[in-house]
Amino acid sequence: MRRLEETMIRVARFVSLVLAATMLLAAPPGAFAHSAAKPAVPKDGETLSAPPKVVRLEFTGPMRITVLKLTGPGGEVPLERTDGMKPVTTLEATPGSAMAEGAYQIEWRGMGADGHVMTGTVGFTIAP
Repeated sequence: MRRLEETMIRVARFVSLVLAATMLLAAPPGAFAHSAAKPAVPKDGETLSAPPKVVRLEFTGPMRITVLKLTGPGGEVPLERTDGMKPVTTLEATPGSAMAEGAYQIEWRGMGADGHVMTGTVGFTIAP
């Protein structure tokens, strides 16, 4: 009787292992990968001699950017976005007002195709 129980336990472990392996192999390739941010334009920590004509964020996979803010010495700088809130791998936005000398920060938040929420900041300085 004891030998039968040991055999049943071994069979149950084997079946569990086979099921787990099957589930891993059947999962879509992107199911385990999150989108990642690439270096921005302007780059984090960069000092510019003139205000940027465009702010660009790039990602390794589609991201729906839900928050995009640019703040500086005079407060928030309005941005004109080109994505229409659709998932993109490259987001460009144009500053909608003049930017004075000083430190600026881009703050963003988005959601990848897998539902993973990401946030980030990019700091740069304008010093002609």
